Amino acid sequence: MSEARVEYEKRLRGHEAELAVFEGRHRRFGDAKLAVIAAGIVAAWFVVVRQAMDADWLWIVVAVYVALSVAHELTLRKRRAAESAVALYKRGIARIEDKWAGSGATGEEFREKDHVYADDLDLFGRGCLFELLSTARLPMGEKQLADWLKQASSGEMIRERQQLVKELRGKLDLHRDLAIAGEELRARLVPERVLEWGESEARLPVALRPLMALLAIAAGAAAIYYGMTAVYWPLLSVLFVEGVVRRFLDKRAKDALALLDCNGEGLLLFSKVLARIESETFTTKRLAELAAELKAGGDTASKAIKRLARIVYWVDGRESLLGKILEWLIV
Repeated sequence: MSEARVEYEKRLRGHEAELAVFEGRHRRFGDAKLAVIAAGIVAAWFVVVRQAMDADWLWIVVAVYVALSVAHELTLRKRRAAESAVALYKRGIARIEDKWAGSGATGEEFREKDHVYADDLDLFGRGCLFELLSTARLPMGEKQLADWLKQASSGEMIRERQQLVKELRGKLDLHRDLAIAGEELRARLVPERVLEWGESEARLPVALRPLMALLAIAAGAAAIYYGMTAVYWPLLSVLFVEGVVRRFLDKRAKDALALLDCNGEGLLLFSKVLARIESETFTTKRLAELAAELKAGGDTASKAIKRLARIVYWVDGRESLLGKILEWLIV
């Protein structure tokens, strides 16, 4: 039995045990939430119908239910991570046993009808080379692998890739962590659109950021001053300046936001992927250079993406009534 299979089976058993634990917790939390709902109905009956119980008991029931819901959600996330890890090692063992055909991406979308050798070498399709090699979690990775298979590479590039494989094949924890994050990331983010947005021309003047922050602070201070003194002219003055600035920047802001086609949750997952890579130490020159690029500048790439996620969450919240009101106060 190969060392790889022994290690994969060991890890598989460990994650299956984790999955069983989280599955049990999931059921217990579900039962507990149902019990709290039943208790809430009984308490509501005693409060409203019999008037034999203080209404504060209903708030206690609600608080308990919210706490259980939060804990339940955390358990579900851990269960999904354990499921992804189990699936990863099962696929790995299937590849070792040569039982992988039909279980992965076929790469049919990358097939070119008139390609010189793609059909002769069975690059794409069920049971073909792409399915055997691809463990990519995002379309960008699948496209990169397809390009490597369809295009000739120099001997130097091939030797470099072999060095990369030699280093990465021992980083099993990194494989697992990226695979777990990538399962959810695939459905929540299209990295090409984020990349396109990031490389597009800046539409909002960076120099105006201090003014935006100052106006937001001034609006908050003026609102507090009005609440304490009933003097309204400072607040109206700040709102007038904000209205002028808003009119000046409104079209530019809408144009910038129109290109940002992504969701905040997907960006947060992406930031976790980047943070995991940033935390890893690499010795191969190319991997070390790539990791250094992620940590270059004032902030790491993961922190920058996390900051963008907060912006996207705010953008999504602009459509609510409260968001529309606050948007005027903080520009």
